[in-house]
Amino acid sequence: MHPWEKIYKQDKFRITTLEPSVVVKENDAIFSDNTKVLDIGCGNGRNTIFLAKKGCMVEAIDLVNLDWIYGLNRSLRERINFQKIDIDNFDWNNKKYDVVLLLRIMQYLSFDQLQSLIKNIQIHLMDQGFLLLSYVRKGGIQNKFEIDVPKFSHDIMHIRELLKKYFVHIHISKGATSSIHVEYNEPIESYDIICSKSVKMLR
Repeated sequence: MHPWEKIYKQDKFRITTLEPSVVVKENDAIFSDNTKVLDIGCGNGRNTIFLAKKGCMVEAIDLVNLDWIYGLNRSLRERINFQKIDIDNFDWNNKKYDVVLLLRIMQYLSFDQLQSLIKNIQIHLMDQGFLLLSYVRKGGIQNKFEIDVPKFSHDIMHIRELLKKYFVHIHISKGATSSIHVEYNEPIESYDIICSKSVKMLR
């Protein structure tokens, strides 16, 4: 059993909302009917479900076989393809996406893993596509020692330099210093990022 499965089964990690992530809501305009989205590390499905309701076609992947997918109505399930898989084993094949979500996942990946993943995302993103990222560098999950999984504190300057290798436009903003979705008692350092391969950019 993967460590994340144990953590979920033991109720050590819980997302207490079905509201989509802030970076998704703030960039609502890039999602429309039949937008092809890859949600990496979809968790409880809050972003996947929100986007499927907007008419997007969402490929959602996570390490844990989460039960939320089975409670959806037929019309939503037809817009979601869920896979229980590690991103390192994901079959990119010849797939292309309009938007890729990498939200609150980066802190669980080494910098080498991130480099490989960002390169794959860039290759499989449409020319007019977007990558949305968010991650916690300090506080929050980093200090929850009972959540025994690898955790990495990536300096935002290193992340910026990595993204500049693959994207034309990068917009980085400070994220919330506290979380209403996951129970953290201490302030956090977090970032919300949107990237584009082309000159078309929202901000």
